[in-house]
Formats: sequence, structure tokens, C-alpha cells
Amino acid sequence: MVSTNFDGLEAQTRYYAIEQVDDDLLDELGRFVTREENQLLTEKLPDDVRRQLRMRVEQERLKDRWVKKMDNQPAANEKSGGLKKVLSRFGKKGR
Repeated sequence: MVSTNFDGLEAQTRYYAIEQVDDDLLDELGRFVTREENQLLTEKLPDDVRRQLRMRVEQERLKDRWVKKMDNQPAANEKSGGLKKVLSRFGKKGR
């Protein structure tokens, strides 16, 4: 089964294997066609991928907080090389 969405500014095409076409999918398709609340075109991520993405976002937030904090303390940065130390902590391993 192939469904194509021209509802927004973009076009999305989804392909469904015959094993995926069940009552739940057809119900979602019906809600989509009648413009009811539906989950037809949403992406479903596995829990481990979600967990990894959350960790990366949290690491970026922590890094941004430290950079802002270090930018607000220029004298301390010069004495201890603080910004370089913070950035080296979040280097390639943090991404």
C-alpha cells in the first residue's frame, strides 16, 4: 500500500508492506482522510534511539551552560585556561 500526503507544503510518500496493513493502520488512514487527529505520518523511534538523542541534547545543554558561564568570567578564564578545559571535556567524546 502506498499513501501520499499533499496536505502541507511538502509531499510525503509512505510505503507499507502487506504485513503492516492491518485494522489499526486502516483506522489511522481513515482518520487521516477525514482530517481527524491521527498518528499516520509520525515517526516512531525505538526507545534506545530516543535515549541516545536525549543524552546528546543534555550534553549540548550542559556544554552551552559551561561556555556561557566561562564567557561571563574572563579573568578566571585567563588564569586557569577554563574555557579550553571545558571544551576539551566535551570534545569528540561528547558528540
